[in-house]
Amino acid sequence: MYESLKDIGDATSVVYAALFLLAFFFEKKMSSATVALLVLCLTKGIAILLLPYLLTVASEPGIHNKFAWYGSWMFLNVLCIVLISKFHIANQIRASKVALTVSLAYVAFTIIQAIDFIDRATLDNGFFATAYQISIPTINIGLIPLICYFWLQDFRKVALHNRGIK
Repeated sequence: MYESLKDIGDATSVVYAALFLLAFFFEKKMSSATVALLVLCLTKGIAILLLPYLLTVASEPGIHNKFAWYGSWMFLNVLCIVLISKFHIANQIRASKVALTVSLAYVAFTIIQAIDFIDRATLDNGFFATAYQISIPTINIGLIPLICYFWLQDFRKVALHNRGIK
């Protein structure tokens, strides 16, 4: 089950890229949704590059190696939240539900990773390991319909507003 969730989770990067291209094509400008999707795509790319190295480090014994695994992912998640915020501020864009949802997903990733690291570093009973292994891909998969729903909702509002319908 974990492997199938991981495989599905890996496929989300292709869907995120397609959603970004679709949003950018239809909106034809930088928007809150395109900012969030761009950061999401960049994160997936960085994660793909970091994963083999971090797996090698994390497979070694020692708490510092586990911290390298969890700390790297938590740092990347926090960096993504900062990037989404900075892009919005720099471009004077109001945060959409898409950006808020993606940012909340990064917050959830960070909390889950911190809890699992604390569990492994202190109790070392693996109590949260199953929750960690299931929740990360599940959140990645669950983001897709949420992003689609909120983006289409916002896109519809803008389209109706441009037609003069409220």
